[in-house]
Amino acid sequence: MAQATWSSEGGWERVVPGGRLRERSRARVPAAIEELDWRAFDALPPADPVAAIRELAARVDRFIAGEFAQRRFHRVVGAAWGERVCTALGWEQVELRDDEGRMVLDAIVSPDRRYYIGTGTYGRRVVESHGANTMELLFSMLRDGAMLPPAVPGNYVELG
Repeated sequence: MAQATWSSEGGWERVVPGGRLRERSRARVPAAIEELDWRAFDALPPADPVAAIRELAARVDRFIAGEFAQRRFHRVVGAAWGERVCTALGWEQVELRDDEGRMVLDAIVSPDRRYYIGTGTYGRRVVESHGANTMELLFSMLRDGAMLPPAVPGNYVELG
């Protein structure tokens, strides 16, 4: 595991082996999640992440159907989905940057850093797919470890 140092920007920073990415921990959920009224979603108990993800999926379906408009909805969806994965499975919210220090993306990472999912990218795929909503399926795959590609700890293989 790479050694972590405290970043002057706040949070722990870890240089990934091979130097291609840097990770900085996030102290809280990304601001995108605060852009909507999520009272119904937040009222669901963290102990039941599948119910929360189903509620989120229902909101995505209503958005796709045109029932409401929301600027940058994909970021909100990705952040909310990622927050439930982190709470339920022990993943962490981080910023991943390239080795020049530019921000690459907000992501969630597995505890052993085998995998990461760019939350905004995944949210965009879900919102723009106009087809099958994969949020519950991907959560189940992560929870069960089923059908994930082989990966070495600390290698950051992208999923989603």
